[in-house]
Amino acid sequence: MKRTVGTLIAVSGLLLGLTGCVELMVASGVAAGAAAAGTSVAYYMSAVDEIIGAPLPEVREATSDVLQTVSDGVVEARGDTTRATFHTRFPDGAKIYVTLVSVSHTATRVTVRVGSFGGRAQGRMIISKIVNRLEEGEVPQGAAVSPPPPAR
Repeated sequence: MKRTVGTLIAVSGLLLGLTGCVELMVASGVAAGAAAAGTSVAYYMSAVDEIIGAPLPEVREATSDVLQTVSDGVVEARGDTTRATFHTRFPDGAKIYVTLVSVSHTATRVTVRVGSFGGRAQGRMIISKIVNRLEEGEVPQGAAVSPPPPAR
């Protein structure tokens, strides 16, 4: 919907340019740019991100288990020794994207996005289930930890 509105604003700006009204053409271009920027910010802000105090292999296994229980059963997984990605869907069709990145030998950053926009509550629920799964297993460091302070 936002893409359609941005496209309509941009096209109307071009048409106004053909009529010779430069001020309206510039205003339409600014509005189209603002619509595109708002879309990017909304997409970025819809992700849930947390650092979990457990090594990547253990978080990968817990994430796989959790996604099998909350999804429609089909989970695509890729990864290596420093990161992993999972793509699946809820039974209602909403897409789930999970990215795991090793930040140290004992901590993993988990990023969850549900759908393209929104879904933060569902993302938090998935991270909570991952942490609970780690705590149920034989993982001594299953609790979530706060992110490290920014580098100076």
